[in-house]
Amino acid sequence: MGISLQQAITYAYDAGFRGTPLATIVSISLCECGSQDCQCNPDCCPPCDSCGVLQVYQCAHPGTASCAVNPQCAYTLGWSISNHGTDFHPWTTYQDGCYQRHMGTVSAAINAMPYPIGQQQTSPPPPPPPSPPPNGHQTGSSSVGAPAQVAAILLLMAGGAAIAGAELHHNAPLRHHLEVDLGSAAREGGRAVRYADREARRGLSWVTSR
Repeated sequence: MGISLQQAITYAYDAGFRGTPLATIVSISLCECGSQDCQCNPDCCPPCDSCGVLQVYQCAHPGTASCAVNPQCAYTLGWSISNHGTDFHPWTTYQDGCYQRHMGTVSAAINAMPYPIGQQQTSPPPPPPPSPPPNGHQTGSSSVGAPAQVAAILLLMAGGAAIAGAELHHNAPLRHHLEVDLGSAAREGGRAVRYADREARRGLSWVTSR
């Protein structure tokens, strides 16, 4: 019983053939035994038989007939005879160019086979999109949360400075020593509040414009 072209390619691949040598050895087999169901042929090249899908010549490779008539074993034998897919001159169908008539068909069949033999490799599905954060707000650097928190902290700091100033209003000696520092702190606090408010507005504008 013969084997399919895909089975022949698989056996040759499993034997070690890759790339162009893979297409070459299968193309040779189609020239040597188109039905892929050949036994030993005593009429080919007397005084010895040629056996199997690769018609292995028994004068050159004695004792291999039982392997040669088994397609899977035959391609393993072909891997050895071809010096690991580097020399196909032992086959006359390679030397006379017969194999070239089948290279296109065999190469197309190889490329249509599943990976790793062919080129059909299924890509992994894309990852799912990230879940939206609660209340529809964005997270990360694009969020207005961080600027708003900074603004709130700075507002509390400015409020604390104001309360401290009110307490010092009734303590003249201490007020005398600290009024310069309080004035400077108030100015810095005011600038910090304005900066935080500007950054918060800028972050909100960036998010809503997306």
